[in-house]
Parts: sequence; structure tokens; C-alpha cells
Amino acid sequence: MKSQLSISRHKASGQYVRYVGYAYGKDGKPKPKCFYLGDNQNDAMATAARLIVEWKSLRASGASTWSTTYLDRFKSSGGGLVGTGADCHNEQSNNANTTTVGDAMTAYLAELKQRYEAGQVSASTYRGHTWRLRVLFERLPSDIAINDRQLKSIGEADLNSVILWWASLPMGRPGNQTKAITTGKGGNHRLRKNKTTKVLSTQGKRIGVCYAKHLIAALRMLFVWCYETERWDMPRRFNRLFKVKFKRNDKDAERFTNDELTALYAACRTDRHRLWILLGLNCGLDRTGLATLEWSMIKGIDGDCPTVERLRHKTG
Repeated sequence: MKSQLSISRHKASGQYVRYVGYAYGKDGKPKPKCFYLGDNQNDAMATAARLIVEWKSLRASGASTWSTTYLDRFKSSGGGLVGTGADCHNEQSNNANTTTVGDAMTAYLAELKQRYEAGQVSASTYRGHTWRLRVLFERLPSDIAINDRQLKSIGEADLNSVILWWASLPMGRPGNQTKAITTGKGGNHRLRKNKTTKVLSTQGKRIGVCYAKHLIAALRMLFVWCYETERWDMPRRFNRLFKVKFKRNDKDAERFTNDELTALYAACRTDRHRLWILLGLNCGLDRTGLATLEWSMIKGIDGDCPTVERLRHKTG
């Protein structure tokens, strides 16, 4: 008669394996969990049987996946089970009840620091996330602040309030600004070290759209990590919350009139100045572009329509 319990031999590792239950993968989705049971067949059969019992107990307690705490303890014990699945689920629930958003952020940054020290992420990525998350929670008004709230209590409405507040492009913090003291002679506004005073600006300016997008993206990364590590239950409309639209600045750019261009062209003393004006207006070259222009970049100079071909290095 065929046995109801079966295990497989994994030749590469020299161990017996058995798929039992589900666990979160790297993409944050539940996947079948493969357990390595050692090289002793009898012990592997016994461990597989206990794993099945543990999985049924875990499902009965209301969980749909193995908890990370249970898997870590199972791995560190060398295949020996410690506690029951229900106990591990209760332990995970108790930790989730006391974890705040600030605690989760600290744990997230600690893991990111380990990845940075291991060379998996760049220094700018680590420092940028650290700075943005600190600003993200410190600047929130008291009525929508979530840093000290329990992580399990954060729902769709709370996240939506935080996202919309940053999407409104609030005023930035005032900074130290240097006030220029005039000499009183012919409108001379040159700064002098002995007459320069620093005053604290009482009015800031609105943050930029790019900066707001970075802060909202940092918030999304944090809560995705909380979901993947089983610290928080993601709302079904989570991805929709972060689809934010920003108002476009339709302000017309200032342009020279035909009369101004004619007067400017006529005021040039040499043909070189006139050539600079034409290259700047027609080819979009600034002072750096004009200074680095070479003859090899000019194509068809003897023809009717010469062009400038060059590789343009842009930041960001």
C-alpha cells in the first residue's frame, strides 16, 4: 500500500526535501515553501510529518503563510521544530500589535544599511532613503501624523491623507538667509563680510514636484517592505493610492521680441559675437556649449544647411 507521506531526494544538496504550505517570495506573493529535511531518511520523514501538522495548525489559527519568525527558528534549529504553528502565529500577532510605524522605519533602514555595507545598494540610495523618510514623518501635521501609531492600525484612509498632503506641495521649512546690506552709494549691493548679518527667514517656499514625488515613493517602498515582511496587511487599493497627479505649470516662457533681437544683433561689434547669438538661438548652445564647440562637430559647413552634431551630457 502506498504511503500517504512522501519526500523527495535533492541530489545537489544531498538532502531530502518536502513542499509544505506557502511563504512569501521576493516579489511579495505567496509561493509553495520547500523545506530541507536533512540526509537521514527516517528523520526527514518524521520532520515532514510534523511540518504537515504544524501547517494545519497554522491554517486553523487563521494564517495563510508561514511566518518569517517560524521559518527563521526552523532554519536555525537545524530542522528541529520549536513550538507549534499556532504559537508562532500568536507570537507574530503580538509583535504586530506593539510595532509602530517608527519602529518599522527603523527596522527597514537597518536592513537597508546592511545591504549598503554589503555593496548591494549605493551610498546615495541609503542616505537618500534615510533623509526622505525622516522628513516624510517629521513634517506631517499632528492631525495626520502616523509615526507613533501602531502599524496594524494604518489603513487606506491614513495613507491617503499623508499622500495627498505631500501632493499638495506644502510650504518648505524656512532657512537661514543672508541679508545684503547696501552701502548707500549708487545702489551698490555688494556684500561685505563685516557688514553681513544672517537673519532667519520667516517665510519658506513650496516644495518642488520632483521632491514631493521622491517622498511619496519612499513612503510606498516602506509599506511594501512592511507587507513583504508580514508586518502589515496591504489594502486592496494600495497601488491606486500612489497614482498622484500634480498640477502642470503652464506659465509661458519669456521670449525676445523681433525688435529686441534686431537691436541685440546690431549692437554686436564683431562677427564672432553675431555667430554666438545665432548658435545660441538656433542651436540652443549656452556658454559652456559654445566654449566646447569644435570644428569636427560642424557638419555640412559648405552646404546650404550646416548643422551641429554633438553628444549632450545632461545631469539627473
